[in-house]
Amino acid sequence: MSDVALIVHPDEPAYGLQFRIAPVPLKDGGQERRWIQSIAVIRSDAKAWHHEDYGPAERWAHVAPLMMPSFGDDSVAQLQEEADIHRASTFPAEHLAKVKGESTLMQDVVNQMEERSEDIHNRSVIGPHITKQRDEFSQARAQRILKERMHG
Repeated sequence: MSDVALIVHPDEPAYGLQFRIAPVPLKDGGQERRWIQSIAVIRSDAKAWHHEDYGPAERWAHVAPLMMPSFGDDSVAQLQEEADIHRASTFPAEHLAKVKGESTLMQDVVNQMEERSEDIHNRSVIGPHITKQRDEFSQARAQRILKERMHG
């Protein structure tokens, strides 16, 4: 287990920063999910972590977890400033919502599975509620044809 640094100074070298959701034990024995910022510094030739509690997970719902490695090149203040910018930015949440809105992946997968099922079971869809059973070839042949179509 690593050591704990109770105090960090803004000008001392930092060896990494993490902003993540972590379970925090409650007095009644339960746990609560909270945002924790941890900064690694060197104390007595060993890495020590300084932890700050930033509140319940719901408070920063738009923020993605952050992990910034550093090898002592950056100061504590520099990493904290970058973390503050990351927390204030709404770009990651907006970008994720945009990508989810534009994505047709799940609908494409459902459509492909329905078409495959209909081909394997020798059914043709004629209208909104009309299906026709085809008896021209077997399910095994339909599966073989589908596999050839998929894999060339």
